[in-house]
Amino acid sequence: MTRARSEFAYMSLAEAADLIKNGELSPVELTRAMVERIAALDSQVHAYVTVFTEEALAAAREAEEQIRAGDYRGPLHGIPLAVKDIYESGRTTGGSKLRREYTAE
Repeated sequence: MTRARSEFAYMSLAEAADLIKNGELSPVELTRAMVERIAALDSQVHAYVTVFTEEALAAAREAEEQIRAGDYRGPLHGIPLAVKDIYESGRTTGGSKLRREYTAE
């Protein structure tokens, strides 16, 4: 693919999904680009409490294998996502200083 990784952040979900479906964009490449963007910018914007880098890359590798094998499951297959800090997953603060050390079971 000829796109720079920095462009991935500006793609629509539909565009990224179509590129993944057609084999023009790797879920692993997209996930790496998003993780790199978080690492580069989050110290300034503080948008993430916890980043599950290894888990996200493992899921991207699995999605890529499934898609290559012809098992495409729809437009969200292979798309990395972020979960708001109000859902129990890892360290869950709900944006509250009172819960800053709370870890979901």
